[in-house]
Amino acid sequence: SKEYFRKLAFMVPTGLEKEGIFCIGIQRFNRATGEDVTEYIRQIQEYSGETGLIIDLRGNPGGPPLAAREISGFFLEPGDDFAYFQRRGYPRSMLDIPQLPADDRYRGDMVILIDEESGSASELFSGILQRRGRAQLMGTSSAGQVFLKSMYHLSDGSMVLLVTARGHHPDGTVFSFDGLTPDIPADRDQDGDELIRYAARYLLEKRKAR
Repeated sequence: SKEYFRKLAFMVPTGLEKEGIFCIGIQRFNRATGEDVTEYIRQIQEYSGETGLIIDLRGNPGGPPLAAREISGFFLEPGDDFAYFQRRGYPRSMLDIPQLPADDRYRGDMVILIDEESGSASELFSGILQRRGRAQLMGTSSAGQVFLKSMYHLSDGSMVLLVTARGHHPDGTVFSFDGLTPDIPADRDQDGDELIRYAARYLLEKRKAR
C-alpha cells in the first residue's frame, strides 16, 4: 500500500528551463500520480512565455489505468471518451477524460519519451495522446502491454495471473501487442539525459519554426 501512494513523478532538468522547456519524469503510475503532476503543471504555468513539455515514461511499467485517465485531463478535452477495456463476453469498461480547472489545462507542445520498458498505463496514456495528435512520441517501440490482468488464487496457495481484457481506443481500435511506434525514433544507446536534451532542443526549434 505504501508503494501505491509513493511519490514517483519528478521534475527533471532539461537545461532549457529559461527558454520554457520542462520535463516531468514518471517512474510508475499510482494513486499519487495525479496529485504530483498537478503540482508540476502549475509550476510550469507560472512561466511567463510559451512553454514546451517533455513527459519521460521510459522504463515506466505502468500501473492503474485510472491514473493514466486522471492525468489525461491536463491535455485533452474534458468529457470525451479516453479509452476502454473489454473482456470477452462482457460489456465495455469505458474511461472518460476528467474535468479539471481551466487554469490547469496544458496547451503547449509535448513530447513523450518511451522505450521497450514502457508498458500498460504508460502506453495507454502515450498512445491516446499520440493518436489524437496531442503529443509526439520519441524513443523506441514500447512493450505492447495495454491490457488488464486478473488474479486467480489456487488451493495450494499459488496464483495464476491471466490477461482478461484488451485496451482499446474509443473508436474500437485495439492497442497492438507490438507496442507503440515512436514518431521520432531514437538511438537505443542514447542515455537518459542525452535524449531529454535532444527532446528539449526539438521542442525549442519547433517553436522557433512557427
